[in-house]
Amino acid sequence: MIRWIIIYFWDSLTKKRRKPHGVHGAEIRWAILDHPPSSVSELIHSEFDTAASFILIFDESDRGKRVYFCLRWESTTNLKGPDGEIYSAIIP
Repeated sequence: MIRWIIIYFWDSLTKKRRKPHGVHGAEIRWAILDHPPSSVSELIHSEFDTAASFILIFDESDRGKRVYFCLRWESTTNLKGPDGEIYSAIIP
């Protein structure tokens, strides 16, 4: 699991690692940047996941760089929720 970052997400009401009731999945937006993004629009990559975790896999050349990411829920009726906080991690 070298150069992997696992993003876990959970239901904030129950504090359990699962999707909230009525949620189909989460949109994960991310980017490797030299500085913190001023808005979510700078997170140029987008993935969608229906499980309670998502794995970002990076190349060896990305080692030591900082990745920023943000999630937002999407309902079973395709309504998108607000963007969550922007978090960051160093690529191992």
